[in-house]
Amino acid sequence: MSNKIYFIQRVLNNNSILTLDKQQNTSILIGKGIGFSQKSNTYVEIDESKIEKSFYNYDETLKTQLIDMINNFDEDIIEVSNKIIALAEAKFSELNQHVYISLSDHISFALDRIKENKIIANPFFEQIQVLLVEEYQIALKARKIIYDKFKIVIPDEEVGFIAFHLNAARENIKVNYVVQEVRIYKELLRIFEEDFNIVLDSVKCSDLYLIIQTFVKKEKLPLQFLIEDINPNVYLYNTRKHSMLQKCIKYIEGNNNLILTNTQKLVLSAFIKNINKEGNGNE
Repeated sequence: MSNKIYFIQRVLNNNSILTLDKQQNTSILIGKGIGFSQKSNTYVEIDESKIEKSFYNYDETLKTQLIDMINNFDEDIIEVSNKIIALAEAKFSELNQHVYISLSDHISFALDRIKENKIIANPFFEQIQVLLVEEYQIALKARKIIYDKFKIVIPDEEVGFIAFHLNAARENIKVNYVVQEVRIYKELLRIFEEDFNIVLDSVKCSDLYLIIQTFVKKEKLPLQFLIEDINPNVYLYNTRKHSMLQKCIKYIEGNNNLILTNTQKLVLSAFIKNINKEGNGNE
């Protein structure tokens, strides 16, 4: 157990304070009762074991959002979010700090919807279990944490949404990008399996999702070695494969506000060639 002196700029609530260190860096400290009976603009000695979470190195926008969250959200919501995020950080290391806001916000609205008996739909629940395996396992534990605090059982669909938030924080992207990746994956998988009359194995499914992630995040492409010797302005014009490629491109660009480069199209074409070969034994 160790104590440290903090200058309290502002007491946010009984469990949160805004502090300033000797280097004039601000931090938001959260812990049970950490702000109780404290006063703003004073120095105080705090037992560091009581600090459950500290926010630092944030920009002013995030600082404002964090303070708004602390002021406006039920303290139990914040406590539950902190416990869930602590589980995720133990698995993935530190997450993007915006998850404290997005997850608290989501849990708050989810509980409101459940109390009002509103239907919660998650069209990607099946894909989440396959693609976001580690995040989904933590989200299952989150369901118990939420029940223990509020005595409310969140449905499977909400477990899936929590996995979305954890993955976004892990990958340092916005939640809507994760949703977009899974949505594209779901549709392309349907196209491949229906048109080729095959079931993609887990390796091919992982490759497909990885390719889609690079499309959405605009990162370096995987499977680059497949097309190193191909002119990026030339497609594989086998009628069936080319038709499939165009169908996929039309969906990706027409429904997701994305424009694929010729190189990206070639990687997708190489993937199609691979599964077509396995599906019917023909080139």
